[in-house]
Amino acid sequence: MGYEFISSFTKQLDGVCNIDVEEASCGTLLCNSKIYVCSQTTKIILKNSQYLFEKECSSKAQYNPDINRLFSSVAQLNSNLKILGVILTGIGDDGVLGCEELSGEATCITSDEKSSVVYGMPAQAAKRVKNIKIESLDEIVSTINKFGENSV
Repeated sequence: MGYEFISSFTKQLDGVCNIDVEEASCGTLLCNSKIYVCSQTTKIILKNSQYLFEKECSSKAQYNPDINRLFSSVAQLNSNLKILGVILTGIGDDGVLGCEELSGEATCITSDEKSSVVYGMPAQAAKRVKNIKIESLDEIVSTINKFGENSV
């Protein structure tokens, strides 16, 4: 998500979810039952037995922010983690490769066409990711809330 939208989106999502929503900053510790909204090129790393967010702005990335990089970094982590990957809206196919990596061990969902402001990324994910669930925005909120309740 572009940096200029993060604060507003984080507040909106926090208002409709039963679990806390926070913007991920460089060095933010990954905690159970929390939603993190990422910007720039973000990945999750394991450092000193803790999962942390690491951010960088990269002119080399095809997309910036780069969802493939974030999802791929999570797919490389401990398979004991319970993970929910969500693609809501956007242009192109960012997130598809990362979602494919996640989909074997994690739950992945994308928004349906009616719920998407821009249906590029969700359409590509729906078409190319085998186990992805396609949901309306209301269903996505419900899935996120259930996921959070079951992760405590």
